[in-house]
Amino acid sequence: MKNFGIYVFVLLLTSSGLILSCSKSTKPDGFSYTLSGVQDFTMGHDSTIYVPLSMVLTSGTKEPVTLTLSGLPTGVTATPTTLTGTPSFNGTFRLDAISAPQGSYPITLTAASASTGTKSYNFNLNLTTPSDCGAYIAGAYTGTSSQYTGNYIATITRMDTNTIMINKFNGSSTVENIFAAVHCNSDIITMPVQYIGAFYFVFGNGTFTKNSVSLNYFIINSTTDTTAYTATYSR
Repeated sequence: MKNFGIYVFVLLLTSSGLILSCSKSTKPDGFSYTLSGVQDFTMGHDSTIYVPLSMVLTSGTKEPVTLTLSGLPTGVTATPTTLTGTPSFNGTFRLDAISAPQGSYPITLTAASASTGTKSYNFNLNLTTPSDCGAYIAGAYTGTSSQYTGNYIATITRMDTNTIMINKFNGSSTVENIFAAVHCNSDIITMPVQYIGAFYFVFGNGTFTKNSVSLNYFIINSTTDTTAYTATYSR
């Protein structure tokens, strides 16, 4: 009779749903997304481009996804270094190249989330060298020179293919212009010996990027007097 009572008690608990499992298994809810915008990109070895990306939720409960670029060549940086968002969202990497070597580079975009782990997307970044850097660096710059005190405005004008004129190159109160050749493959400027007005001879060399120029120049005052100076321009 006692056993019959226990049986009835268990039966009642079972039928009323009061007997619960001690643990409940949780199955993934199928979080998934699509990512668009991954394609090959081409940029100058001293330039800036933008990589726009779009992530769309296709199923499941939303969760954050982090995007990271790897494989960028020397001289190319990404801003920001990582992108994090919850699909659906849009984000953009800015790529800045400064004297980056010419070539084609395989880049990997990694997307990581808690339930999906990591996914990899591949594309190529092609770095090119412009054929005419004269137009590329033309414009107005803020200059400083070791020859004179204070800042000044120096203007670079394209004169011919890969040939420029730098107006007020050293900050002198007397407007003095020099001519130079720009070499796109090496980002180098060469200034042949030239006569500046009725004053002196000058020659030198330098380097350039998309936003700056650095010069080392020499003033020849006489056969026994040559003085070295530097000048920098930025914009």
